[in-house]
Amino acid sequence: MAFGWRRVPSAGGAVPPPPVVNPGYDVIVLAGESNIVGYFGPIDPVLDAPDTRIVQWSSAAQAVVPAVDPLDHPDQAEHPEHISTVGPGLSLAKAYIAAGRLDAGRQILLVPLGMGSTGFGGAGYWAAGGAGDLHAIANVNRAMAAGGGANRLACIAYSGGGLDRAMTASLFASHLDALVARWRGSMAGAAANTPFLAAGRLAGGANTSQPIIDALETLPNRVAYTAHVSAAGLVSGGDNIHLNAASQRTMGSRFIDDGLPAAIGNALAPALPSAPRGLAAVPATGQVALSWRWPAAGVPMPADYIVQYRPGGDSNWVTFADGVSDDTGALVTGLAGGLAYEFRVAARNDSGQGDWSSVVSATPGIVEEIAEADALRHWLYGEDNPGFVDLIGGETMTAASTVPTLHAGFMTTAGRNGGMCAEVTADASAMTIIVVGRPTAAALSGLGAAYAVNTRLSLAQGTALGMRGAAIADPNKFTFLPKPNAAHRVAVDAAKLASWCFMALSIAAEVRRIDYIGDAAGAIVSDDVNDGLTRDYAPTANRISAGDGYWNDSSAFTDPADIAELIVWHRALDRSELDAVYARSVARLAARGIALS
Repeated sequence: MAFGWRRVPSAGGAVPPPPVVNPGYDVIVLAGESNIVGYFGPIDPVLDAPDTRIVQWSSAAQAVVPAVDPLDHPDQAEHPEHISTVGPGLSLAKAYIAAGRLDAGRQILLVPLGMGSTGFGGAGYWAAGGAGDLHAIANVNRAMAAGGGANRLACIAYSGGGLDRAMTASLFASHLDALVARWRGSMAGAAANTPFLAAGRLAGGANTSQPIIDALETLPNRVAYTAHVSAAGLVSGGDNIHLNAASQRTMGSRFIDDGLPAAIGNALAPALPSAPRGLAAVPATGQVALSWRWPAAGVPMPADYIVQYRPGGDSNWVTFADGVSDDTGALVTGLAGGLAYEFRVAARNDSGQGDWSSVVSATPGIVEEIAEADALRHWLYGEDNPGFVDLIGGETMTAASTVPTLHAGFMTTAGRNGGMCAEVTADASAMTIIVVGRPTAAALSGLGAAYAVNTRLSLAQGTALGMRGAAIADPNKFTFLPKPNAAHRVAVDAAKLASWCFMALSIAAEVRRIDYIGDAAGAIVSDDVNDGLTRDYAPTANRISAGDGYWNDSSAFTDPADIAELIVWHRALDRSELDAVYARSVARLAARGIALS
């Protein structure tokens, strides 16, 4: 990238030379993207007139030259058409003089470093070791060595965040905080208390985003001797991105009048956080998703947020157990559908808990779970069923070993001996088992047993000795099992089991079996055969598991699985009945966020 400098005389006449005698410079760094440069004019012969007390460091000439608009930012080489544009630099320097901060006989040495369309992301121009980062450190160090007097680094003025507008507040803040620390440690004359002044973003601007606003506004809460300089009331020159000339002059003055004293006085004394901002609630079935913004004040930044809710009209708040996290969002589950709730959030840091946010209301949707009418048992798994209770008889499943992890609309089992188990009474002549599941990434990578649904195992001293009944499983080769005998396996394409699948096994007394699978493409694989197997169902104490629970001595069932639904009949469903159940399952699970079809 070329860096150039072009000196343009002001409309008021020739540029006066800098004074020959100089006891030292007050060095002010101007860094960031295009709004530290200035893209609109015109130059006013009075308001933007040069001053012999203000000079600039030319990175192209590697010398001190007069300061005239447009300043010698590296951006000038990229935009030679900008010959009458105004940035905040000259107005900042003049405000510095007007505030009485420049000692008699000294000069202000501006170091313009701005470059449009740059940020921490993309090419990483301002990231550690990026082109802009290295260029800034090198040229500030050379500017600090210029002249024959005693120079001092007065402050760093920064404007950025446009290119990085898609970043999260946390990510942008981490980059910005690191830049402040890096420059304070690498620039000559800088120290831990060198004022760093961050300009605010243009309100409603095309390159403005709320996360970047939050990161900039809370910089003084994270880093000592920094300040946020508000852009309130400032307007663009017409592109809804860059400030017009008048707003640039105002921003320049605000850097010194508002930002500099705020940064000098910001020793980052511990303080309680203020209330989280912008609390919003989005209802769903039996739950509400909350989001909010960082508090505007508080030192240090919050390490946790307290989330509370209550039914509308209730005076007692309930604290939602969501662990310790600095995330600015939470999913409040276990709510009654159709009932209005109120929510509030407070931040907590090392100083304690701050004020509560404003209260918002939301009404979660009603959970309408319709069980299969003639089924023996019907389980739907997920966060809204923490007790693993079936929809028909209230039968509760218990963990074989490790309790599965619950998610919205499904559970993840723990692999071998990690399923949920129950005892059911089965008809002695026939049975149908249906499960909706998918292998986890671990199961797919190892082609292991992603899910198993087993019935009627003979147990002795906790060890499975054999199976007398039916199973649906995918041990290594993704097969349906009417019995643990390779001769009776029905192979299924592994790709078909790579996402949510509806799998059914229907076994009739007259030694007929149907293996049925429906996937996201709606494709069906069916096998209606006379398998010649003798049925051996007991009228009582038949056991069912979702995930591996009763075949736990097998090395095949080692991987976790996601399971959304399990249904059991004590009769054999025919093909048309399975088609109908499949269609109902598609609709039932779609309401729970599971895309079966």
